[in-house]
Amino acid sequence: MKRSSLGQIYLFCLSIVGLLAGALGLSGCSLFWGPNYEPAPPPSLNQNHPTTCRQGEAPFWAASNPSLGQAFAKFLAAHPTLTFIERAVLWALLQMNVRPDLASPAATLQIVIALPGQAPHYYDFAPGPQAPYLAALKYLLQHYRHQHTLSSLAALLDRSFKEPLLIDAEFSLFLQQHQAAVASPLGHKYFFKGDQVLRPGEGLPRLAFYDLVATYKQDRAATEQRKLYPINGRPHLRCNQDLSLDQHKKYQIAAEIVPYHFFQYTDEAGHTFLAASSLRPRLVGPHFKLGPQFTFAGSAPAAPAAFCLWDQGSYHLQMLAAHDRDPAQHLLHLIALQPSIMRPKDLAMLNQLGRYLFLHPPARLLVESTRMSEEQIEHFFALNFPLYHVRQMGNLWFTWQGAKQRGIVTDVRHPTFMYCPKSNEQTPLN
Repeated sequence: MKRSSLGQIYLFCLSIVGLLAGALGLSGCSLFWGPNYEPAPPPSLNQNHPTTCRQGEAPFWAASNPSLGQAFAKFLAAHPTLTFIERAVLWALLQMNVRPDLASPAATLQIVIALPGQAPHYYDFAPGPQAPYLAALKYLLQHYRHQHTLSSLAALLDRSFKEPLLIDAEFSLFLQQHQAAVASPLGHKYFFKGDQVLRPGEGLPRLAFYDLVATYKQDRAATEQRKLYPINGRPHLRCNQDLSLDQHKKYQIAAEIVPYHFFQYTDEAGHTFLAASSLRPRLVGPHFKLGPQFTFAGSAPAAPAAFCLWDQGSYHLQMLAAHDRDPAQHLLHLIALQPSIMRPKDLAMLNQLGRYLFLHPPARLLVESTRMSEEQIEHFFALNFPLYHVRQMGNLWFTWQGAKQRGIVTDVRHPTFMYCPKSNEQTPLN
């Protein structure tokens, strides 16, 4: 994408900010800037952190844990008869082993299923069951009428998935930040070596998946909810929140940043599974409540992840945003770029542009200034609005399916492992 195009994008987006602020009757604000403000040129793609996988006829998947991604490849090679949904459910079960803080049985689960020749389906599973995460997986197996049950797939993992699993950077950081809360006798058993929490690259304990599923065997399948809103009268663009300008001025802003765990699986036929899970761990006294095994007890997060589906002809794009107080705003800003957001070749660059977030009360604008050029910063100053620099914000993923290719773009702001065999990075995208 040319630099002039980037400037036009920011001018257009800033006009949206002005409209949003005007809708709330805000004007005449002072300007503020953090002490570490250093303007930077538009970012280039980070070759040491690949964020894009595009394929023709090979499967690929992504999540935060490198050891799990490699081990899953060996497991699938040994079980070639598994169906797409069964593989997706197995991938989801394994997430509980590597991110129990966000993907335990009590976690919520939002899913997009994209099947060739069909418009993708969005599922947001109600937190009614005791274990909504497992109930959601049970629903998928029943709804798509697969022979395997959740219990039989769990038993298959116990029997055949033998590769060691290592802790990743994000879960290790969670343990460091909440060391006192995980230092219960049970937490010390699973998450400590000596007096220190597990560090990246150290071995993780293993879940007994069949026993875990059996604990909740009386839990009913989840009741899925999938209401989507067309955006500004465009039926081909639907989101799980109403992002039309007149509606979003109400701002569904959470009191704090809500973390989510993202993971994805796409098979050789182009079937795609994109998911986001989250959990608010429960404190009992000074410690998080754990169990069964080393899963986390808890409740639904304060706000859902934001999903948008763009379906036009044979091209289908799924957009996922979270890890912010109002992640839907980031999708709103991208949706404003209608000519660009439809092109897969632009998604990686768009996802690295500096982001901004409007918050109130009090009215203020957070900006990723170090990912912006001086020209773009000047446009923000021209708004005459309170500005605050933040190092990074949000986590955005995109998956897409076209006539001949499918792919994923992840966010350089968050460590992601991507298993992407036989990828042809030189093949032009539509």
